[in-house]
Amino acid sequence: MRSTGQRVALLALAGLSAFGWDGVRAVASGSTRPHAQGARDAARSESETGLTLSAEAFCNPPRRTSNMRLRWGLSPAARSAIRLTTFSTARQTLETTVYVNGFEKGLYVSLAVPSGQERPPVAAAAPATAQAAQLRQALPRSFQIRLVESGAAAADSAEFGAIVENVEPGLNYTWRLTIEGPAGKLVSAPVEVQAVTCPVDGDAAMRSPARDVASDVTPNAPPKRRP
Repeated sequence: MRSTGQRVALLALAGLSAFGWDGVRAVASGSTRPHAQGARDAARSESETGLTLSAEAFCNPPRRTSNMRLRWGLSPAARSAIRLTTFSTARQTLETTVYVNGFEKGLYVSLAVPSGQERPPVAAAAPATAQAAQLRQALPRSFQIRLVESGAAAADSAEFGAIVENVEPGLNYTWRLTIEGPAGKLVSAPVEVQAVTCPVDGDAAMRSPARDVASDVTPNAPPKRRP
């Protein structure tokens, strides 16, 4: 008789195996915690180039979706280095993966960030690489996300933000940002955030899952995936 944790892990393994990736692994020992230690629902990084990126997981009560709020900014030196005067003239791309070393292995998706405030949702797209060929044929649930809002606080603001909807609850998402200006490109240091599980009707508040204090990871969450 398998435990609940074993059944969940075996179902996750079956779903991922449909993509035929070698080395896909789910934890079937009854302990299905995320791969990364110290998983959290908010994180921030700062690169040596002066590009900062922060990510925060939250629930959208009306839609009951697990979402991510991302913000980034450039130091004056960074803006000068790529000759960027305003975000509206920059080409900005968010990238995310739920796989261990997913960026290096091509197992990630991209979201082109619109420069204006009023734009239709942007669906995630897999890169045009050989490693991502099967991703392009059928995106797994964790990559069926969309950017629904984006914009700067002001026209000349040094900060920009976006909201990404429909991330898969319990999984660890690693994010990075690329900004291209007239004189070059900057890439942020990555940040890893765990998508929250939204409560059902009757719960008192929208909150992230209860955590194991000793290890600071969410009990019984799906593992971070290994391709």
